[in-house]
Amino acid sequence: MKEEDLDFAESCVREAGWQSETRDTFAAFLAFCADGCFIADSDAKLLGVCVAVPYRRSGFVGELIVQPRARGSFVGPALFKKAIDFLCAREIRSISLDGVAAAAAYYETAGFVRVCRSLRFLGAPPPLPSSDVRSMTEEDLETVCRMDLESWGEARGFFLERRFRHSPQFCHVHVGNGAIDGYIMAAPGRGVIAVGPWIFRGRRRQALSLIQSLACVTQGVPLRIGVLESNRTARRLIADSGWFHIQAPSWRMVRGGGPTPGLNADCLAVGSPAKG
Repeated sequence: MKEEDLDFAESCVREAGWQSETRDTFAAFLAFCADGCFIADSDAKLLGVCVAVPYRRSGFVGELIVQPRARGSFVGPALFKKAIDFLCAREIRSISLDGVAAAAAYYETAGFVRVCRSLRFLGAPPPLPSSDVRSMTEEDLETVCRMDLESWGEARGFFLERRFRHSPQFCHVHVGNGAIDGYIMAAPGRGVIAVGPWIFRGRRRQALSLIQSLACVTQGVPLRIGVLESNRTARRLIADSGWFHIQAPSWRMVRGGGPTPGLNADCLAVGSPAKG
């Protein structure tokens, strides 16, 4: 992938109806690791896209979309293999992906196993300011990145800092006992605000204050939140709030025996920076 391919990548997610991904999603991947961003073409026609994100011990494959005219051909498997080979060449021990239900069986043939469902929720929480929540600042980034590394399991400060700089109004921290014990970040999608990550270490019932504080600055645009089904706390918070309805889930799948980021109970919501 090159910078001139970003418009094509955006057209792929738009035509697929994906609400959370935008042109900037791919621009971030390209800026982080251009060698892991792939485009399929044939006879000068662009046919598909896929991204592989390498961290130190783990990696993520995502954004795999093939144009309708090329589906059922070699394009999807070729892109997927390219991404896997790229991560394996870097000696990545654990590779994760979110696969739609219809594709889960195919990923299993490539050695992936189903960990849990990756749930998607859409809703418009009532805005409510909290004295314990404030806007994230530049000075908070070091603390946020350290907390994220401890909770999520890999250093993804590049994506967190980029999200803060691009959408600072959607980045908030929760302060308990004089110290940051949680944060939430989000970015504009198509007709939604894509939430994630949402990390919280304090009393769980207070975690929703970050959601409601975020709603104060989204001007009524619905929030879209991804939650791993294995995180019972996150599921209960979302369900008990009554603010959200569930959308079609996918499967969080993993290949390899290394650590799998994002399974810590503090990781309440996934998002582009949470996946990679």
